Amino acid sequence: MLGSTKVSRLVLGLVSKWVTAEASVEFTLVNGEPGLVWYSRPGVIGGVMAFAVADGRITEAYAVVNPEKLTHLNATPEA
Repeated sequence: MLGSTKVSRLVLGLVSKWVTAEASVEFTLVNGEPGLVWYSRPGVIGGVMAFAVADGRITEAYAVVNPEKLTHLNATPEA
């Protein structure tokens, strides 16, 4: 997917699907790149995103939401 408008629409769609009263997001490094961990509810990782950045702009985004691929991560309970 290319273009800030298309990417923005995708992100808004994902946020509207994923965000609930129990959900939270933690910004962190993912494999050495800027990223985030999305908690579907306290202590339960719902997904991880990593971003490739060049010249101060996100050039690529990688997302993992498959629960089987997230089992190795240590979930931190969210308060």
